[in-house]
Amino acid sequence: MNADEGGDDDDFETSVAVLWGQRFARMIAEVAWFSALGEPLRASAQDEAEAYGEALGLGRIMVAVAVDWDAAGEVVELLRAGENAATENEMEAALMVAAAENLPEDDILGLLQAVRVLALRVVHPAAAQAAMRAGLREPELVRAAAEAAVQACIQAALVLAAEAEEAHPFAHKYRLFEAGRWPLGVIGQTLHLF
Repeated sequence: MNADEGGDDDDFETSVAVLWGQRFARMIAEVAWFSALGEPLRASAQDEAEAYGEALGLGRIMVAVAVDWDAAGEVVELLRAGENAATENEMEAALMVAAAENLPEDDILGLLQAVRVLALRVVHPAAAQAAMRAGLREPELVRAAAEAAVQACIQAALVLAAEAEEAHPFAHKYRLFEAGRWPLGVIGQTLHLF
């Protein structure tokens, strides 16, 4: 293979990455964000939550559902001092390394930025609307919900860019958001959902 052929392969991979990013962006816009908050947990969401716990290496976990925004806010406050963020940062870094084996770093960063921008446009209004329906007037909690959803979009994009397994914790987390939930986080052996 000569250098020109290698360049063609690189261009092909980049164009595939761009197409993938556009497709994923459309998927984000079609999700019914925050549509099942506080509702009883469906069996499919329960299964996804349990699979998420197993993917995190926690084995069989309990799933607790916050019944309203106040209960969700209490869990968010408890989690601010926890280790969830550090664990997720480590998983994100590992996915970036894996993704760099498939795509140039600039392409990955560009795709993640595009996902972030679109997700912000979509999820913040959805979170605000869900809060308004519930009579919530706490913009900080709405912002926390939107930021969590945006982060889940970025993490799901990393899973795809890294060609990681569908059973990756971030894939399960994103699917919980797709189900209209807000995965608040894990405390001990309990996954808290809203």
